[in-house]
Amino acid sequence: MLTPDTSPAPRRGLRRAILAVVAVLVLLIAASMWWWDTEPALFDPVAATQARMQELKRPVSTGATTTVTLIASVRTLLDKRGGYLSNDKLPPGVAAATSATTSCRRAYCWTTSPTGNSAR
Repeated sequence: MLTPDTSPAPRRGLRRAILAVVAVLVLLIAASMWWWDTEPALFDPVAATQARMQELKRPVSTGATTTVTLIASVRTLLDKRGGYLSNDKLPPGVAAATSATTSCRRAYCWTTSPTGNSAR
């Protein structure tokens, strides 16, 4: 009487292949997140405003520093490694966009209210 072959060898090979593919994907995603997680260079708003106003041959006026800072901030978000991450739906962007280090550092996640008191 012949007995059916119930050896787990083909299953084991398939399992290992699937685990290997998943491990490679996880490593690629982690490497991409590490590469994207770089802080931009320090930015001096006053110096940037003065340089921009001299370039335009105009005097520094009310709101110029705010405008130049906003433009520089948006350019930094758009031109950084990985692009703008807040609207990503797939890895590695979705994981990087939700991590605390990418969105903001805890020490710098505060703004100053109009009264001068710091508020979170």
